[in-house]
Amino acid sequence: MNILIRVDANIHMGSGHVMRCLTLANKLKSSDASVEFVCIDQPGNFIGHIEAQGYVVHRLNCDSSYDGWLPWSENEDFEKVQSLFSEPSYDWVIVDHYGLSSTWHSLTRQLTKHILVIDDLANRNYDADLLLDQNLGRTAENYEGKVHGQVLAGTSYTLLRDEFLNARAQAKTRTSLKRLMISLGGVDEFNYTHQIIECIAEKLDGLFTQIDVVLGATSPHVDSIRSAVTKFNQTNVSVLHGISNVAEVMMHADLAIGAAGTTSWERCCLGLPTIMMELAPNQRTAVVALEAQGVGIRLKVEDIAVELVHQIQMLAHDHSRLSAMSRKAATLVDGNGVTRVVNAMKEVNEQ
Repeated sequence: MNILIRVDANIHMGSGHVMRCLTLANKLKSSDASVEFVCIDQPGNFIGHIEAQGYVVHRLNCDSSYDGWLPWSENEDFEKVQSLFSEPSYDWVIVDHYGLSSTWHSLTRQLTKHILVIDDLANRNYDADLLLDQNLGRTAENYEGKVHGQVLAGTSYTLLRDEFLNARAQAKTRTSLKRLMISLGGVDEFNYTHQIIECIAEKLDGLFTQIDVVLGATSPHVDSIRSAVTKFNQTNVSVLHGISNVAEVMMHADLAIGAAGTTSWERCCLGLPTIMMELAPNQRTAVVALEAQGVGIRLKVEDIAVELVHQIQMLAHDHSRLSAMSRKAATLVDGNGVTRVVNAMKEVNEQ
């Protein structure tokens, strides 16, 4: 199969869309598919990360910064994509982009046989042969009247890298608080990580034997974080920048403080209880569903100074709750979702 992926990353939207598309791309590549990307060239674009994994990236030039999902209309976006290719002929175009709707999807059928849309919002119309929404509690009914193709909904279709499936067999049920992982996504635009570190250093230094602070490869706050961790006197703290073994770090952690984006499903796969922070409106569905399932505790960004220490102390004194959160999390995501998505694509392709 020849496949083109349209996805963006930047400082405002973060890297989650690119990372889950890379997971799908790698699984498709292992099935002998040819995969290329189209991305807007802008600050925080993650293009270098995609290219480092061996993929061709076609760049859409953007002369100025912008708010919102796109700096131009959907029609203009399609025209820019179309102009990149003299005789495009793809089996699939995969699009993971909140700024693109059925307008763009329908135009793109000029370039491809099939379209896979990856979405989380169910807030517009889509023209897709397959639509993937990997969020907890999502069903095909959420997209009724919005798409005519097949809907792959729920955590059975979560896109996780093989490292998480492999680590799952070794993951433990958490029974005490010794090791903490802090990871607020690939960018953490407003540097909430710094605020969290200062709060724990001031009030909970010594509670954990080890704290691992995970920062994305394009994080703009590395120096700030390295400075903040020097305030710990009784806790060993590691700042892990742009690492490739996130699953290993998660596997050893007893608790995470994390964004409620795509990494939520990685943590679930490894049974890692989480204090969750909603860093973008599109994360709200996941936050509400995960809290309702008892696998995470919701923390509003404006409540970090007041609530974070309280929530950690409660878990430190209630190991049975910590263990229950761990067990429940592991039941939600089995790590095989990306294989199910690729199989669904193959079935459509053979029809």
